[in-house]
Amino acid sequence: MGLKLLEVNGDILKVEFPPTRSDILHPCDIVEDIGIGYGFNNIEKVFPDTNTVGGYQPNNQFSDLLRQEMAQAGYIEQLTFSLLSFKDNYERMRQVVNTDECVTLCNPKTIEFEMVRTSLLPGLLKCLQGNKSEPIPQKMFELSECVVLDSDPSSETGARNVRKIAAVVCDHTANF
Repeated sequence: MGLKLLEVNGDILKVEFPPTRSDILHPCDIVEDIGIGYGFNNIEKVFPDTNTVGGYQPNNQFSDLLRQEMAQAGYIEQLTFSLLSFKDNYERMRQVVNTDECVTLCNPKTIEFEMVRTSLLPGLLKCLQGNKSEPIPQKMFELSECVVLDSDPSSETGARNVRKIAAVVCDHTANF
């Protein structure tokens, strides 16, 4: 593990780890290492003070069923960036830039990430562009969140997430 205990101050532990441990990013990573060293099966099981019953949100359960069906139909799921440029989201899709519907970043680090996507299709088309050397047919899909501005004055953030699904097929006989 390579962890070194430096100081104990009540409930607070000060731990040093070597620079070769790039997997330690958060205190929970140190707790995980301790659990592995001690043995997870050796930790006494206790019930929490509050009882709750977990379950799927209906929207997530439906999304998982859709993902399963798309995979069984031969599609590969893609996970593309949520941030993209106006050029990718509008101009390359031959649409007029509509700042009334999109959430824009005030100070983007690059022009490639200047707005939150309103459609999944630009990301899928970029995947096809990056996979030109792969054999065809190629069948890809994405089921994820897009963000649009919300005109509801009671909206906490002024925007809302919209779950969408998009699919593309690249083949000799496919039309756009």
